[in-house]
Amino acid sequence: MKKLIVLLLGLGLALSACTSTDKSKYSCASVEKSKFYRCVVVLTEVGASMNGSEISVSFTAYVPKKSQFDTYVDIVKTEYLRLNHIFDKYNDVQGVNNVKMVNDKAGISPVVVDQALIDLLVLSKEWTTKSNGTFDVTLGAVLKIWHTVREDGQILNEDGIGGEIPKLVDLQAAAQYVGWDFVQIDDVANTVYLTHAKASIDLGGISKGYTTDLVAEKLKAAGLTSGLLSFGGSSSIIIGNKPNNVNWNVGIRAPIRGNPYIELDYVYFKDAFALSSSGDDQNYYQGVDFKYYHHLIDPSTLFPVDNGCHSITVFSTESAAVAEALSKALYIMPFKEAYAYLTQYNIDHPNQKLYAIWIFDYQQVPAGYDKVDFTQGSVSGSTTKKDAPYTLVYSSNLKGKTLSFE
Repeated sequence: MKKLIVLLLGLGLALSACTSTDKSKYSCASVEKSKFYRCVVVLTEVGASMNGSEISVSFTAYVPKKSQFDTYVDIVKTEYLRLNHIFDKYNDVQGVNNVKMVNDKAGISPVVVDQALIDLLVLSKEWTTKSNGTFDVTLGAVLKIWHTVREDGQILNEDGIGGEIPKLVDLQAAAQYVGWDFVQIDDVANTVYLTHAKASIDLGGISKGYTTDLVAEKLKAAGLTSGLLSFGGSSSIIIGNKPNNVNWNVGIRAPIRGNPYIELDYVYFKDAFALSSSGDDQNYYQGVDFKYYHHLIDPSTLFPVDNGCHSITVFSTESAAVAEALSKALYIMPFKEAYAYLTQYNIDHPNQKLYAIWIFDYQQVPAGYDKVDFTQGSVSGSTTKKDAPYTLVYSSNLKGKTLSFE
């Protein structure tokens, strides 16, 4: 419950456990059939946290000289720290007008902000429309209530006590201050103003992906042609192809609470892509009614989604921000609606591709979809098998791109 790791990038993408302050623990190894080295590091001090635990960034780069890796690592550390401070909604950061300041100044005054925040808000507004309102960063007033009861509930759960469940009337009162009508963006003055004191924005459903996109662009501008960035395990981007022309591989983790690394299937891509995962096994608590309440809130009900799906992983050739926004939107939508949305999106955007994998309880999937049943999964990094009864549903364009969906 304290960790934010939704999937593990496996099969040759395992990550070393070193810190951002110990360069001697960078892992570099020569790549077969190439003149490149594969260098890996995990950075922990990047200005992001959840439930009191730091969110790490995993970075892999394929470089012709090991010395180049230090330059790329410095870019990753500097840019993630800078951007995470800008998008922080919980902490004041000296010298930074961030999301928390925008929320604190709601109903009081506009706040001059970095262009990155302006751009992300504009993108978020666009995706509120594109997602038919299922993705909405203006839901902050409602999410504040859930954040408080969830954190309190997690503490109570440690002592075997159920947490409080918000009253619908309180959620509905907060929902009166949800909507883009409460957000004024001045792209000339670079200001953001929330017009009511109770309005609030929460970029948690897209900022990890967007940040990763911006850092990846910095790395490419500095010369990196092949690599992997993974922010907290839930938003990742692949840069270029591997120098030895081997596939990029992604392990799809069973959505078991407590974060055991049990992988059900593996997805293979040759070229660059981005991905994001969302699910009910992350950031949750158990209520007094013995039900589990997670952090993915349906704007139409104001409660956590409960539609039979435990998690979704979305792959995008467009960007990590799009993958993250859609992993939330497609998780919140009823499954049949989400599947149809993805299919239509690919028709409407022939130059971009979306792929998705939904995970349901074993054999609890609507009929008529491409699916594979699993009774066991592989413990990451070993041949050990563990019970993991789930059924995976695949977007049809993933056929032949996974280990099990052929």
